[in-house]
Amino acid sequence: MSYWTPRNYDANASNWAFTDLAGYQSDNSAILNAYDMDVTVIDEGGYDIDELISPSFNFTDVIGNTAEVTFKWAYATASPTIDEVTEKLEVFVSGDCGETWSATPRLSLNGLELVTAGNNPEFFVPNSDSDWSEESFTISSSLLGPGFRMKFRFSAGQYPNNIYIDDINMNASLAVKEYDANISSLGVYPNPSDASATLVFDTPGGSGFTVDISDSHGRIVKSIPLSNLN
Repeated sequence: MSYWTPRNYDANASNWAFTDLAGYQSDNSAILNAYDMDVTVIDEGGYDIDELISPSFNFTDVIGNTAEVTFKWAYATASPTIDEVTEKLEVFVSGDCGETWSATPRLSLNGLELVTAGNNPEFFVPNSDSDWSEESFTISSSLLGPGFRMKFRFSAGQYPNNIYIDDINMNASLAVKEYDANISSLGVYPNPSDASATLVFDTPGGSGFTVDISDSHGRIVKSIPLSNLN
């Protein structure tokens, strides 16, 4: 959450934050404490709006035309009737670091589509994996550059409750860049990988090689020196 930006349009008691109350197969997640919204200050038109905005991600080296984002969420409505379940969660995307956003949501969960844990008139905290659901959406090729961002927007009805988001993953195949003319047949397998991977390459030998591993922001997270290659 330290790199994600919450936006509370109504400057009220509800806001996105990191919580250790619950998570999917963990104790941590992002929470919007919508249960604490004061319905007397809900926006004209019936909705209180809160957003959770990602940092920028660099998808320049993605192979292929698309990448995929998956996430899990948990939500219980406080509405006393089905007809009054009008909350919604939308996901918008940007290719220019958030300067502009998609005119329509890339994903939208409306009303009962959003509810994963039934009705709960009290402060909702998920207490089992069955309270969570998973969704996914694709990122089109036009957004696969250095400035991808996404934002979750929750719009409340008259009976909102807490919503939790966890396990956000971005799945894509990344290209491997070759920076040394004396290295050939460079490959990584398995690709994609979510745990460990093997790097293979051909070289006439030598020393002073270093493999730098960077995250989606371009930050080097690990450097592995290689020496005495024959």
